[in-house]
Amino acid sequence: MNFDIIPLGPFTIKIYGLLLAIIFTLFSWQYYKKITKKKLGVEVFVHRFWLWVLSGIVFGRVVEVLLNLDMLTKSGLMGLVAFWENGLNPFGVALGVTLMMLWDLRKSESPIISWFDAGILPFFFALMLIDIAGFLTGAIYGLPSDLPWAITYETMSVSIVDPVHPVTLYALLLHILVFRYLKSNEKGLLRTPGRLTIYGLIFYCLINIFVLFLRGDESHMILSWLRLDQLLHFIAIIGLYVLGKFILKNS
Repeated sequence: MNFDIIPLGPFTIKIYGLLLAIIFTLFSWQYYKKITKKKLGVEVFVHRFWLWVLSGIVFGRVVEVLLNLDMLTKSGLMGLVAFWENGLNPFGVALGVTLMMLWDLRKSESPIISWFDAGILPFFFALMLIDIAGFLTGAIYGLPSDLPWAITYETMSVSIVDPVHPVTLYALLLHILVFRYLKSNEKGLLRTPGRLTIYGLIFYCLINIFVLFLRGDESHMILSWLRLDQLLHFIAIIGLYVLGKFILKNS
């Protein structure tokens, strides 16, 4: 039996994708409440948020296709919109959203970085829900393991039949710890705009680098032990560190 799909006549609905849509809705609502509380500009959010999301989807898909050009070989230009194949690249999504936000908020009365600060806690809240969704559906799974807490999936999307590392539970625990740290230190971090964002994203990248060492699903490998995503996260950490130094120096 597959626990990751819902049969619907000749079609199937991927439960993980459905859960991601619900989680995104919850994130959007939490982000909206943060924007409202901080009085950053509800009008801008209401009228432009959909464009930030659309930009993220477009960039995320384009980057994913560029990393998997065989999708174009198999499906032609339709591969660009076949979101059910490989989905979206997280770095492409982040780039698309960031560029569109920077463009829309360039004349904002509030500091642009404050908009990102407002989204960090809702972002980690969404990450925790995504971890749970990945664990329940097997959309994200680990390498084979003989540890007592290793789990076995009975879904077609998991290519490993042996017990595997519950990497989503590892990530969930780490995301909870970071969320609690950021939440308890939010006021202090917000004294310097951008600090909350820098800290949160560096923690996010470090967690991903660790978890990717134990992931069992397919990914782009640079070396036998290093994935492309890990390299990109490492580069992002360096960029965030430099940005953090700049922010502190000019605060």
